[in-house]
Amino acid sequence: MRKSIFIALVSLLLAVLLISCGSKNQDDPTPSQPDQSGWTDKLSLPQLSVLVDLPSAGSGSIDGFFPYVPGNGKDFLIITETLPPEGQERSAALSRIRTEVLAGKGPDVFICTCWAPGIGEEGLFKFPNQAMENRIFLPLDDYISQAKYMEWDRLLPVVMEAGRGDEGQMLLPLAYTFDVLLLDRDRFSSSVELPAAWEELAESADKLARSLAGYVTPYNMMGELADYDKDVPAFSEDGLFEYMKKVIDHSKKVQSEAIVPVFVNFTDGKFSGPDNTLDLLNGRKFDFFSTYNKDGGITVDITDFAGINRNSAHPDEAFTVLDFQISREVQKGFPIYSAMHSLPTHMDLYSNEYPSHGQAMSEEHFESFSRLRDQINVAKFYTLLEGAMLGITAEFDFKKGTEELRKIVHKRYMEMSMMLVKS
Repeated sequence: MRKSIFIALVSLLLAVLLISCGSKNQDDPTPSQPDQSGWTDKLSLPQLSVLVDLPSAGSGSIDGFFPYVPGNGKDFLIITETLPPEGQERSAALSRIRTEVLAGKGPDVFICTCWAPGIGEEGLFKFPNQAMENRIFLPLDDYISQAKYMEWDRLLPVVMEAGRGDEGQMLLPLAYTFDVLLLDRDRFSSSVELPAAWEELAESADKLARSLAGYVTPYNMMGELADYDKDVPAFSEDGLFEYMKKVIDHSKKVQSEAIVPVFVNFTDGKFSGPDNTLDLLNGRKFDFFSTYNKDGGITVDITDFAGINRNSAHPDEAFTVLDFQISREVQKGFPIYSAMHSLPTHMDLYSNEYPSHGQAMSEEHFESFSRLRDQINVAKFYTLLEGAMLGITAEFDFKKGTEELRKIVHKRYMEMSMMLVKS
């Protein structure tokens, strides 16, 4: 763990980081230059505590953001704490902060990862939906209506909706991810109208449709995994077993005939994939596809979010941090977004007009990508439930039969149920 008082000093490092953000459009919100006044004056300002728990927060990526938050070093002073990435130190820090929050204390601002399944670590808030129900976060609707930097109507609505609770917008989803598959337009076409339910694709006579069904991730095929009103899985154990059996059987069936697409990942805010995906995007014509859930849409996973402690003594200053962080200017190139390793929520980014982290699509490709986003019907926080679902396919031996699968599904279903009850 490390604590830092970010005093906005002009240095070579910050200069390099600022340049790396790319040139600004005239209509972008432009951050103030870091305040160069002395330590004594700054230490007398109101202190705003910000907890940062991002996968690469310790790499210096946040140093290129907080000095530029409007008002920092002039009206208030940001104090950050970053959490250890793993091990006993992380566990101790999580326990301490959770205890503080339950006691009505804790940081003013939370900037958190949901933590990817497979890494084996949990986020500060195991289930953000439950944290919203438990009234940990400050309602933001009134603040959003007066925001200075964000463009709420340009943030992907289905993703932002996931941050709403009974009292309105409680969390701001910052980044998300989903499967993006590229297929050469001159070589592949499909007769199936998309979006379509997973079973429809799996049973189709169309080879491309069957292939898309074969690439689905089970925890995204199932859609939302929990009923947070009841704190139980969103489906029965028998329902999970039946779908897992169908997915595994289909995967075996299409293994030899599947059309192989280019998979696109989003690392450090950039497109990445085999054969230098960016060059492929700009050099050839691709159609954008994804995998589809059982209800006939695309599931996306929110990887990072931000919120304000309901008990913060400085809510206005706290919202300034969130307002600025989710602005187009910050999302398109500030290093803190690279630390999230996912897609930004601003819908204009990656277009020719608004490159993100130096990358842009052709107009035709961006239209195809935008149509794909229009097919999203489930946006959920990435949690340990996804990790439990991954465990089913990780444990199952494809050479074994139905009874072995049923045992594994039962084990993981009970695990998911206990996670929700205990949280």
